[in-house]
Amino acid sequence: MYSASLIRKNDYEKIRPVIEKGFDLLGGISAFVKPSERILLKPNLLKSSTPDGCSTTHPEIIKAAIEIIRDCGAIPLIGDNPGMGNVAKVLKSIGLEKYISSNDIHIVECFEPVIRRKKIYGREIKFTLFKGIDEADKIFTLAKLKTHAQMVYTGAVKNLFGMIPGALKPELHFKYNDYWKFSEMIVDLYDLVNPDFAVIDAVTAMEGNGPGSGTPRNLNCLILSGNALAADICAAKIIGYDPVDIPILDIAVKRKLGPASLNEITLLGDDIESFKVKDFRKISNLKTVSNFGFTPLKKILETLILSRPVVNYSKCVKCGQCVDICHGKLVSLQNDRIVYDYKKCIRCYCCQEICPVGAITVYKPLLLKYLGKIMELL
Repeated sequence: MYSASLIRKNDYEKIRPVIEKGFDLLGGISAFVKPSERILLKPNLLKSSTPDGCSTTHPEIIKAAIEIIRDCGAIPLIGDNPGMGNVAKVLKSIGLEKYISSNDIHIVECFEPVIRRKKIYGREIKFTLFKGIDEADKIFTLAKLKTHAQMVYTGAVKNLFGMIPGALKPELHFKYNDYWKFSEMIVDLYDLVNPDFAVIDAVTAMEGNGPGSGTPRNLNCLILSGNALAADICAAKIIGYDPVDIPILDIAVKRKLGPASLNEITLLGDDIESFKVKDFRKISNLKTVSNFGFTPLKKILETLILSRPVVNYSKCVKCGQCVDICHGKLVSLQNDRIVYDYKKCIRCYCCQEICPVGAITVYKPLLLKYLGKIMELL
């Protein structure tokens, strides 16, 4: 049986005791951290932002995790590979640069690659990860609960994608160019990395145009679990999803990498029902339509329902980050405007994730919106 603790917290002040309570409910921090172990904390450091922007794990949670691990006699490490820039730059933007340096916290090597392999189900999976993973005895995923334009939801499992170095991330988006293939890849990564603990920051989550430019939404909840999939299932339930609604969770459940449902999780702490919200602005998942098999009709349907990234030119500052991150070179700056090649665009939404001013959103045709409403009722 899997366990997860859910603790109510309405803000980020004095959050360490709340996290410690979550560990205590799960058997205590000593059940997960031993003296002298090197614990790699992998927060969500998507891009340079402010803590109030909710695109990153809140700095107070990162600080609390560092201090809890240190007080156990273990050694905290930090590593992530943001969509743009580097760890140090993002840590500075969220106000952690001085804390990290003054407390001599080691940032692991996040650009140099190392190859990891594992055999599962008679096949070998291979990933190029950042070299810093070799410095760690254990890995903790410190995620942020957010909507995700491509993957519906991002949390503890999806957070591990940040262990892929630099330009390889958009390359993988291009290689696995629909959300089922991409989800299979993420679950392979989860199986390979096999994190030892998960914390999901849902004190203030992100809804709407996530994962980088959505709207903050107070859910007042911290989720802790020794199994990342269990933590994600709890988070999904709070915002109104079942695991089958989210491709990554659906695949991970089918591979038995954690609980199959909330019924297989021992819930500790505050009642999950007290955290559930009915009006969370979610992302639609039209897997039934996107898998329609008859090719000519599928092409017509795609024209009528296929979402796409669009630019709000009144917000666009023409920084070129969307151009730089597009692995397929399908985004360009022409006549002082961002232009997409929609015929070839794979809808990975890396451009939307990384836009520093929230100028890129996901446009959904009217038919797509109606189909989404219909499928929600089925």
